[in-house]
Formats: sequence, structure tokens, C-alpha cells
Amino acid sequence: MAVTLDGEALAVGGPTLGDALDAAGRAASQRRRIVVEVLVDGAALADDALAGEARARPIEASDVRLISAEPRALVRGALLEVHRELGHVGEAQRQVAGLARGGHLGETLAALAPPLEAWNRARRVVEYATTMLDWDPGATPEGPGEGTISAAADMLATRLGELKRAIELGDASGLCDSLEYDLPEEAERWRMLLLALAELAGRGASPSAPAAACGGER
Repeated sequence: MAVTLDGEALAVGGPTLGDALDAAGRAASQRRRIVVEVLVDGAALADDALAGEARARPIEASDVRLISAEPRALVRGALLEVHRELGHVGEAQRQVAGLARGGHLGETLAALAPPLEAWNRARRVVEYATTMLDWDPGATPEGPGEGTISAAADMLATRLGELKRAIELGDASGLCDSLEYDLPEEAERWRMLLLALAELAGRGASPSAPAAACGGER
């Protein structure tokens, strides 16, 4: 079995997938990179095939190729992808509001799924970025105005909570307000946030640290 990382032969201490992943992880970490894809005899393995019991199974393949990436480039690409996606979520939300206004509850709930998933992806990718690049959630990015990363996440959680309550109460008016006014405003703020974070990732910079509290030592 031949195991390579980014085209270079990799020494593996055992016959299992876990052995190969561990060896690749160590080698990638030395280069300040992370493993992002595993191909076994040319077929990419899904995430669920890389964890749990699958790691302990001997590899029955002649060729295992692992591919790594620089974390900042990976984060930047993910942030820009969600930034583009949120550029389209406003129209989808307006269409849902039209269904709600017409009293089509079943269709409204079904049509809400894509916009809500877009928002969930936005929240997850920012959490991923802060974890991967060791950014302080209490820091403030350049560009999108005042407010920290965590404050933006808290406000989005509040807006989505209001939307959920409107759905639970069958409040069509409140639902329409959320979809036509509150969440579009959040979309603009989040698109600026995502763009600012992508810019920081691309430059190898970090958000500004929170200001020191008054009354500290001088």
C-alpha cells in the first residue's frame, strides 16, 4: 500500500486508516497545514468514513492519497462562499413572507428550510474560522462597523429566536416582519462581517483585541 501526503511518500506506522490519518496529521502540522481530503484508490472518503470504527479498520487499497491545505486559505474560501450565499437569501426570505401573508402555512414552513440552513452555515463558518485560526470571539473585525464577532452571533441568535416564536404562535405579521426587515438587515451586517473576516484571513491578520478595561494598571 502506497500512502502519500500532497504527492510525497508518507511513512505510516500501522495498517489502519487511523494510522495513515495520524501520520498525515503530524506531517501536515509540521508544515502548518491540515489534512482536508483523503482518496482511497482514487475515491474520496466522506467525513463519516474517517471517524469512529472506520479508523481501526485495515486499509484494503493499493493507493491512499491525502491532501492538505493552509488553514487561512481554507477559512477564507469558506467565508467567501457563505458571503455569496447570503447575497441571495434576501429574495428567498421575501418569497417566504409572501406565502405567510397568503396564509399558506405548510408551504411557508417548507420554503423556510433553505434560508434557515444558509443562516446556520453562516454561523457555523464563523465559529469554524475563530476556532481554526485561534481568533478571539470578543475581538472586533475591521470594516463592518462596531461590534464583536460574538455580539454579531448573539444578535443573529436573537433574530432567529424571534422568527421561531412567530412560527410557533402562528403570527403571520411577526413572521413577515422578521423575513422582510429584521433578517435582511442581519444579512447585510453578516455579509460585511464575513467579508472583513475573509480579508483578515487572506492577510494573515487577526481581529482587533477588545479594549482594556478602565482602571487597570498603568
